[in-house]
Amino acid sequence: LTSNERDALDVALQRLDLDSQRALHEAAAQQHTLDTDLTAERLKTTDFARANADLSRKVSEASGDIHKFKTELAAATDLTERRWAALQASREDIVQLEAARGAMREQLVAKLTDLESRCDVASQRADKAEAGLRNALLINAHLDK
Repeated sequence: LTSNERDALDVALQRLDLDSQRALHEAAAQQHTLDTDLTAERLKTTDFARANADLSRKVSEASGDIHKFKTELAAATDLTERRWAALQASREDIVQLEAARGAMREQLVAKLTDLESRCDVASQRADKAEAGLRNALLINAHLDK
């Protein structure tokens, strides 16, 4: 090889070496970027898994709370229905008591009216008896004279 050819070959080899080093450096930089991105994605995946587990726990707790609420609601509904039935029964009792009170009032009025009538008759008889007794006393007093 001539000296010019060797020099040209050396220059070409140096350029090739520089290009290889630059390509190697770029590949290392890309590898570092990929490693950083992969680490970030792993962290995101871990955070997502943690958040998903948290969400699953909260959903489970909410389901328990919903079940508890449904149970309490059913108990409250049952109690309300029983109280409503008792209230209805009490209202019916009150209506019956009012009706009985009205009937008793009518009976008392009838008895009072009957008693007043009897008292009037007895008073009239007493007046007649008193008048008869006075007459008898007058006749007796007249006869004694």
